[in-house]
Amino acid sequence: MEQPARDIALHLSKQHRLNYQDIAEVLIKTYELAAKTARSMRTDASRSFTVCQFTMSYAVAGALIFGNVGSEQFRRTIFWERQRPSKR
Repeated sequence: MEQPARDIALHLSKQHRLNYQDIAEVLIKTYELAAKTARSMRTDASRSFTVCQFTMSYAVAGALIFGNVGSEQFRRTIFWERQRPSKR
């Protein structure tokens, strides 16, 4: 599925060499129907691949964290694995 917000996030992240840990907030301006859909589809990593791939916030977060968004990035635990501090 095409996700313009995800694509723009990827472009800006690469263009400005942004690290996701340096980003405090992401504001997405879109048309009314997309905004209503995004609000009604809040999700987290416990949801299915299908639900996550159609959720704008999840796709944008994945793009910023991983630099790409595909089936691997929508795996159930991958967001939590990335955030967890390493044990040393």
